[in-house]
Amino acid sequence: MAAPLTPALAALFAGLPAAPPSLAPWLRAAALAAGHVAAGTNVPAVVAALGAVPPARAAAAYELALVQTVVFAGFPRVLHAAAAVEQAGLADGRGGVEATGAARSGVVDADAAATTGAAVFNAVYGSAGERVRSRIAGFSPALERWVVEFGYGTVLSGADVEPGGDSGSGGGSGGGSRRPSPPLPVVTLRERELCAVAALAGAHASPVLVGHLRGARRAGATAAEVAAIVALTERVWGADVAAEANAALYAVDRARYLL
Repeated sequence: MAAPLTPALAALFAGLPAAPPSLAPWLRAAALAAGHVAAGTNVPAVVAALGAVPPARAAAAYELALVQTVVFAGFPRVLHAAAAVEQAGLADGRGGVEATGAARSGVVDADAAATTGAAVFNAVYGSAGERVRSRIAGFSPALERWVVEFGYGTVLSGADVEPGGDSGSGGGSGGGSRRPSPPLPVVTLRERELCAVAALAGAHASPVLVGHLRGARRAGATAAEVAAIVALTERVWGADVAAEANAALYAVDRARYLL
């Protein structure tokens, strides 16, 4: 049975369709914030959504709504929203989340980022991963490298995805002089993909949205959880955009049941 909502979360979700109990309210709030960051039209709504997240999940929500949304919405909208969040007094101590990406360990290593990025990319795209990467490389080899190394190997490298070896250590290799990592919240690939869906739902980029709708399911999200995230689209972008996002969701769900 789901825990009762805090008054702040209850107010935030008022008027939205019911969500499955398995979708944690803090994650739903982070996804709503990610959508507003990506839309770029209602920065106070970003502040309201992140302000409703309980302190224990604040760092993870900040990561999902702001830091990773750079990949989907670009730096200007993320920086604009981050400034508003800071001015509201919500940013202190929220910038660090456990992850396996090379840059998160304090070491920017292109090889490590490429290895981790390939693992995360394949976790999202499954058997289509190599084909999708080849297509992107056909556009531009530099773009494919940036997508894999920065987008997936540094930003989206959730702590439950490892290129090999033990998972969840968050440490990586090398450097006896490195100080021990502080205890930080873990952000899983499932959580990342659900918030990616929220950020992409109004981007008018259906092929990319479809890829992450499928990626969320591959990462362990249920159909009901994904649908609940897509249901946030109307509040953020309006009914016409929500219809487009729902059409993408329908196509993905239908394809799963075709023989």
